[in-house]
Amino acid sequence: MFMKGSNWIPAHVLPEVVTPQYTRHLLQAAADTHQNCLRVWGGGIYETDAFYEIADELGILVWEDLMFACSMYPVNQDFLDTVKGEVVTQVRRMQHHPSILLWASNNENEAALRGNWYGTAFNFDQYKEDYVTLYVDTVRSQVLEEDPSHPFVVSSPSNGLQSELDGYVADHPYNTLYGDVHYYNYLGDAWVGSATPLTRFASEYGFQSWPSFISMAAVSLEEDWDRESPLMYHRQHHPLGQQQLALQIGLHMHLPPHDGSLKAYQDYLYLTQATVAVKVETEIYRRWMSDVTEAGEGYTSGALYWQLNDIWQGASWASIEYGGRWKMLHYYVKNFFNPVLISPHVKNGEIMVYIVNEQFHNITSANVVVALHRYDRLGVMKSVNLSVDVEAAASSQVATISLAEELGLNTHCQEGMYDVEDVCFIILQLYDGEGTLAAPQNFHLLGKPKDAHILHASVQIQDVSGPTVTPHSNWTFTLRVKTDAVALFVWLETEHPGVFSDNGFLMVKKEEQLFFHAAKEMTEEDLQSSLSVKSLTDTYPPGYASKTFAQHPGFHPNDIRNAMLS
Repeated sequence: MFMKGSNWIPAHVLPEVVTPQYTRHLLQAAADTHQNCLRVWGGGIYETDAFYEIADELGILVWEDLMFACSMYPVNQDFLDTVKGEVVTQVRRMQHHPSILLWASNNENEAALRGNWYGTAFNFDQYKEDYVTLYVDTVRSQVLEEDPSHPFVVSSPSNGLQSELDGYVADHPYNTLYGDVHYYNYLGDAWVGSATPLTRFASEYGFQSWPSFISMAAVSLEEDWDRESPLMYHRQHHPLGQQQLALQIGLHMHLPPHDGSLKAYQDYLYLTQATVAVKVETEIYRRWMSDVTEAGEGYTSGALYWQLNDIWQGASWASIEYGGRWKMLHYYVKNFFNPVLISPHVKNGEIMVYIVNEQFHNITSANVVVALHRYDRLGVMKSVNLSVDVEAAASSQVATISLAEELGLNTHCQEGMYDVEDVCFIILQLYDGEGTLAAPQNFHLLGKPKDAHILHASVQIQDVSGPTVTPHSNWTFTLRVKTDAVALFVWLETEHPGVFSDNGFLMVKKEEQLFFHAAKEMTEEDLQSSLSVKSLTDTYPPGYASKTFAQHPGFHPNDIRNAMLS
């Protein structure tokens, strides 16, 4: 079973938002984006029975962590007695729920001990003995006494059974050949993902972003609307988080000027969300579901990104903001965790096209369409169409396509001194035998958006109609969005609660039809007056236009353009 999903819903969520209605909203958001497993930390007073009842109802499985994480803990008898009492109370309270998938003693403590995170190497044997006393002899034995019907893991990441053979503290808890792995890399090029571990199970990974300006404005003053303001650092609890966010933005896009303007602040918040890092990483894990390298890596059986929801308005790894507003990531989750996924891997001038089909039936006589697009014009330059049969419950490489020979990259993507990778990008689609989309449309940017030969896109909401009653909402509105140029990371926003049918998408046609599923009663005028839309080039300097200037050795055309605009 490939377990998809997001991740830990913190037990310390503020009590005023932990209502059955809010819990249902979060779990429904997980279910609507095809996530069937959540990792929950762990058994606290705010995790009411309503959470598990709703998870039972929606078919969401729960990986239940007990309240031990990222630290060394005491093992005196008084503390162990308290632990036993807590374990008995929580396991008896929750074990009857069919949503409970497994119990886990701790998060990252095996890795912390072996990796000397807290200076334990000077007396490793004693700390290891204490570790086994607490998590194995006490927690594990008590959980299994109360509930022998569910699996139990001592730690995560861990080598699983191999860790047990190693006395419960493996030499290398992050070994990709066993158990599960946590992976964070804030310094590499996450849009490429070449360093992503091909692990048996990816149980934690992710990247930070800030919430929307709508969410931040609720807890800030005008003087705070600057990415370097004291409030921004107060609400950034990850060491070096601001610097890492700036690095990731700068690797692929243009960091807004630090000029104190509201626009620069809003653009910064938007750009922290406009990232494909988690998308790329998740697709790698899913592509390796059915294959293994010569070194034995692969057969990845699960991917749990960190994290589902925010506990306040601040920088975090969450895909859902405090209060329930979806970030751009959560719209991507809806696509990359779809039961059927078309995913590219580009290497050495070739596109290897994978289809992940987690359905229990084959897809026969399907049609794969791989299309070459230019950034500076709407429409398809050239496409390749292939008929494929896709195996059930598997990831299959269905095609290898040459960028140069079959898609004509060097023919259609020449533009002055620009690299062809900065002129063109790829769109992938999968249709079933009846011509209906069988998977969400996917894209692959061959180069970095900041280097792209792209025009400024004027994206506008042409009209809004509704509401109508749909399975998603009693107040569903139809939106018509138009553009005059290719637009990257098109982002629609309204202060009204609800969810768009798609968001953060690439616009490669003049017009797209979208839907807004409102969470409460509202009128067409309410929505129309509150809507805003932006895309990547809206964050560029005024007067921006993509031009090829007189070239200078060692400079990219965009370097010259940016120097002239600065």
